[in-house]
Amino acid sequence: MLFELQLSGSQIVEVLEDAVGNYLDRGGSDGSHPYAAGLRWQLDLSQPRGRRFSAIEVRRKGSEIWQAIDPHGSYTLVTSDYLATGSDGYTTLGRIHQTGHSVNTYLNYTQTFVDYLLARGTVSRPAAADYSHQRVISRDGRVLP
Repeated sequence: MLFELQLSGSQIVEVLEDAVGNYLDRGGSDGSHPYAAGLRWQLDLSQPRGRRFSAIEVRRKGSEIWQAIDPHGSYTLVTSDYLATGSDGYTTLGRIHQTGHSVNTYLNYTQTFVDYLLARGTVSRPAAADYSHQRVISRDGRVLP
């Protein structure tokens, strides 16, 4: 199922740090590595938690303009029930879910994706400016392509 969660900008940054920290710091699955639509960042895996993400920007639904994330701003995030409940190291999402700041949409995420693809017809690669990862530096300091 898809869940809608209300987060502040600072909570979004914490969620990103949780995801990367799950496999870098806690030896969890690298399947937790974050990807997003309407959110982009630079990531430096050689840095400690709290300093890995920079230049985090959001593009609100219906807008073409990217803006720096506002730590105190309010944002709506949609994700799977698996991540919304804190699995795969997404502990901040789990805490938000437990405090009642989430809504079960009762939409199956796989069927929703299929419906989206069918409605679009042709799907093409997004512009590089829309990729969630704008720049990545590896653990050993190399800039990845």
